[in-house]
Amino acid sequence: MENDLVKKAISDGHKIAEKIRSAKSNAEVDALNEEIEQYTNFVNEEFFEDDDYEEYNEKFCELTFYLTMALEEKTRLLDYGYIDGNGGVDIFINYLESREWVKNSAK
Repeated sequence: MENDLVKKAISDGHKIAEKIRSAKSNAEVDALNEEIEQYTNFVNEEFFEDDDYEEYNEKFCELTFYLTMALEEKTRLLDYGYIDGNGGVDIFINYLESREWVKNSAK
């Protein structure tokens, strides 16, 4: 049985992914910055990987990497005029659903 923090991370991750996927301009992507920052702070705090914490002295969850990658790819696609590109969202969703980030968590 998954705990409430995992359920929240998955639910919120899907909501953010859908907003990235449906963004039609860089302004719409930029408007997600605060929500994405809150989400990444949450997953980094709750699901950080022990090895990364020791090396960099800050908490980091690989899920953050995949979300950032999706966001950067979406921005790049919009820059090139591909309005309907998913920007790596599928990769983020696959990693989110795999729950590897939970298995790798130091907590």
